[in-house]
Formats: sequence, C-alpha cells, structure tokens
Amino acid sequence: ASTMADVKVRRDLIDESLEDAGIYGVSFFVRGRWRMVWVDSFFPCVPSSAPKLSGGFACDFEPLFSSSKGEREAWLMVIEKAYAKLHRCYEALDGGQLAPALAMLTGGVARTELLHGADGQPLLSVSQLHELLDDSLSDGFVGAGTPPAAEQLNGL
Repeated sequence: ASTMADVKVRRDLIDESLEDAGIYGVSFFVRGRWRMVWVDSFFPCVPSSAPKLSGGFACDFEPLFSSSKGEREAWLMVIEKAYAKLHRCYEALDGGQLAPALAMLTGGVARTELLHGADGQPLLSVSQLHELLDDSLSDGFVGAGTPPAAEQLNGL
C-alpha cells in the first residue's frame, strides 16, 4: 500500500474495459516488457469492526489488506490483488522491497539507498543526503520506507 501511495499511477495502468463484468487488467513491467494481469473484483475481507450506523448503511465486512480512504474506490485493492496474483499469493507480498515494486508499476528504474549502517551510524553526511534528495527530486521521484519493526534499529 505504501508503494501505491508513493507512485503516480499511470492512466493506462488499469484496464477498466471489462469493469461492468467485475474484471480488471493491471499492467506490470516484468522482465523487460509490459504484462497485463487480469483479476476479478472479489477481495478478501474480514468482519468489520466499525460500529453500525443508526438508520444508515454500514458494511458488515472490510478489506483484509489495503483499502482506499474513499468508500467507493477499489483501484488500490485491484492493483494489490493483481500484484499478489503475479507473485502467486497475497502471502508473498509480506515484507519485500519498495524498489522492485516501483519498477514493476512504472517501468522505470528504482534503487534503494540505506541511510544508516547496521551499527546505527549515518552512511551519508547531511550534505551528501541533501544532494541525493535534490538529485532524486529533479529526476521526478522520491519514495521512502521503513523496515519492519523487527529490523528497526533502536530509536527509530
């Protein structure tokens, strides 16, 4: 989900031509070429913990994985489901690296820059970090991520 929050979604990333049938195609850049992955509109859900609205409508279920803030937006779940299908299952999406996902979504080149070593010491000076960020911004993209809690250094 954090990857999708970072990436500017290309207009042609999702093929909605079969939307009325509940089928979506999502384009991924895999092994040097664009590949369309088709998914249906059935998403894994769990019972909702949200309180029922008095006199109004409330869903009994909510998405198990990612969801958008807008109640009627499904694009994030569609892309996530297609990405899971590409990797054979949702479980394969646990953890992973941001850079390969961005490359698959954009067709561009992505890289990872570690800011701290295993000892917790900075790997870049403030001026080097500023130059890296400035260069990345001028190239049109900067994304950020943090490691899972088990891999975080003290104080992060």
